[in-house]
Amino acid sequence: IEERSLIKATFDNKEIQAVNEIVIHSGSYTQLMRYKLNINNKIVYEKRSDGLIISTTTGSTAYALSAGGPIIHPNLDVWTVLPMLSQSLSSRPFVISSDELLSVNILEGSSKQGKICADGQEDINVSYLSDIQISKIHKPLKLIHLHNNDFFEACREKLGWSLDISNPR
Repeated sequence: IEERSLIKATFDNKEIQAVNEIVIHSGSYTQLMRYKLNINNKIVYEKRSDGLIISTTTGSTAYALSAGGPIIHPNLDVWTVLPMLSQSLSSRPFVISSDELLSVNILEGSSKQGKICADGQEDINVSYLSDIQISKIHKPLKLIHLHNNDFFEACREKLGWSLDISNPR
């Protein structure tokens, strides 16, 4: 049995939960939004980008990977914080402990309000200047593996690691 952390976002008297990631965006994936990110009540940055992905370890091989995030080994209990298509060349993803408390405020965007989404499901409206709290769900997801599970073998098979492009199968 393997345990994986889950993530939740609370905002505007609502809560959403995710296995893979929480995505905060402007409402249109081609429009910038300006937002402020705090971790444990300390300002990390104020940034303009298409959105922000907060990915769990499980989600590191999902949407966050497609957006340029790192692959995280499942034994690590961390999150990847990944700005989406930022205007700044210095904007890079970073990895933090999943025990941190993140707070995101959408300051402005192209729509009347921002959007938030869990695991690629329904976009939910979120008011500008709302305090979006991102935190860990303290009851983990329990996965049962029916055979000897090898993370790196799964990466080779599913992601094409070790594939020799000069010698097709």
